[in-house]
Amino acid sequence: MRIRFPVSSVSAVQALLLAGLTGLTIWLYFGFPHSVVDDAYIYARYAQNLARYGQLTWNVGADPVEGYTGVLMPLIYAVTFLPGLDFEISATIIGLSCFWATGAILVLSSHDESISTITILFYCLTPFLYRHAFSGMETICFACLLVLAYALKGQGFRPVSPTLFSLSLLLLALIRPEGLLFALAFASGVVLAMRNLRRATFLVCFILPYSGYFLWRWAYYGYPLPNPYYVKATEGWSAGSIEQIGDFFLRNSFTPALTGLAALGLALWILGRARRPGASPPPGVWRQAVVVFIPLTVILIQYARSTLSMNYSHRFLAPYYPLLLLLAGNWLEQGFANLSNRPGLKTRLAGLTIFLCGLGLAVSFPSAYRSAWQEASLSRLLIQSEHIQLGKKLQQAIPPNETLVVLKDAGAIPYYSGLPTIDLGGLNDEYLTHKHPANTEILTYLFQSRPGVFVITSYSPDAPNRSLMGGDQRLLDQLLSDERFADYSLVEILYPPVKGMQYYEFVYLRNDLAGRYHSQQPFPAEGGTGGPVREKHFKLAGSGRKCLAVRFGQVALPAGSYLFLLFSPPYQPHSPGACCL
Repeated sequence: MRIRFPVSSVSAVQALLLAGLTGLTIWLYFGFPHSVVDDAYIYARYAQNLARYGQLTWNVGADPVEGYTGVLMPLIYAVTFLPGLDFEISATIIGLSCFWATGAILVLSSHDESISTITILFYCLTPFLYRHAFSGMETICFACLLVLAYALKGQGFRPVSPTLFSLSLLLLALIRPEGLLFALAFASGVVLAMRNLRRATFLVCFILPYSGYFLWRWAYYGYPLPNPYYVKATEGWSAGSIEQIGDFFLRNSFTPALTGLAALGLALWILGRARRPGASPPPGVWRQAVVVFIPLTVILIQYARSTLSMNYSHRFLAPYYPLLLLLAGNWLEQGFANLSNRPGLKTRLAGLTIFLCGLGLAVSFPSAYRSAWQEASLSRLLIQSEHIQLGKKLQQAIPPNETLVVLKDAGAIPYYSGLPTIDLGGLNDEYLTHKHPANTEILTYLFQSRPGVFVITSYSPDAPNRSLMGGDQRLLDQLLSDERFADYSLVEILYPPVKGMQYYEFVYLRNDLAGRYHSQQPFPAEGGTGGPVREKHFKLAGSGRKCLAVRFGQVALPAGSYLFLLFSPPYQPHSPGACCL
């Protein structure tokens, strides 16, 4: 496959497909929840510190720590911060642009219009990709760079442009550590196929820049890999991660269908070779599989030995779906090429394939779209009504030199508060991740800075409880019972925005700061929250004490989201609240 430029080479069918892709992108902007996930605000914090203070780190002035998984996204967001662009707007623009670009590459990378139609059908009717277009994470950008580098390698591994190909590999290596594996695999395939590759171009545009960055990063942060890698890596196989991988490849209806598409292409190719004994295989047909499946296998093994937290909408595996779609289309195109001497049969088979793919995707689309919409809507409601509002309130009430401790929501709350933050989850803390301290040492580490605020996420409204979210319960119990924690009071409990969700934020303040916090409005109705603030009193479970619950009007969502939530069991609209003690 190769990308066919200029635009004048695009056929009428491909132009129509591009127009449909553009229409889908516009429709998603107006009709799908713009749900930036909590972890994306970690990127925002690093990008903001880089843009404002020239420091690519978690806490300005402290020892640098690499809590992001790839430097490319913080750099991009830092550029958008320079003119003062809002982070959520930046995330939406970048995500939708990469979503459109990925689809455009799928359309333009095939010589066969029927293949372009099939691949774009699969891409546009896969709703879990919609969520990633708005998440603010690197997922859809990673997918875009994967298909771009694969397409630029050219048919038969002869790059369309050695310079563009080398630059695409550099960007791919900078987006995520896994991207480096694919970049090296693609590069190896090209080098083996073209011994006269412009080595100077390849060296200057890919190897030297990435090597320089890698050495700088190691010297700056002190470790060869990002902090999240060390946090999520386990000593053995993770049953939960293996199950999530199986869900994507076996239970997710789109991936088996894609496998069937690739199998059809290979069957046609093998059938064509059988009818033509001695015929040579298409150029690079096996190398195309090798350069994709070897790095993918290595990555899957590593994922199976890691904790895949925040794996919403198949986040860790979703970037590879468009790449596998591109590869399957390539194989199918090779198979159709064997029918070139029988154009009638080829046309009928292509039409039947398009019809069956469209029918199967249409059947699976409604339930998959409903699930993606509900997940995105609930996530947006939660982030806006709990995390963002709490972060803003802390920013207004707490002096900027006070330390915030979070367990484990380290995204929007630290970002909007602007406070120096200790991330007890370890993603953004070198000491907790690399020194492997005992619980008593962790408590000493926490209290030596005399933090002003503790924010603890819980699945229970009665007490902080982390047993459902990891192995932090013993640490949490020791923290709450520590005599030094007697200097802190529980001042607020934030409740989830809908019934059925079990997600609460417990806010503890140092006693001398509690008055400043209570002087603020409980949760001002501003920005995207809209609507009046209403109050009611109820009893805190198990305490017998009356508390103040804060109720919001509508949180900004696309039109129809609330009706959608209303008729989407098991969740029903509920009053998100803050319990003030």
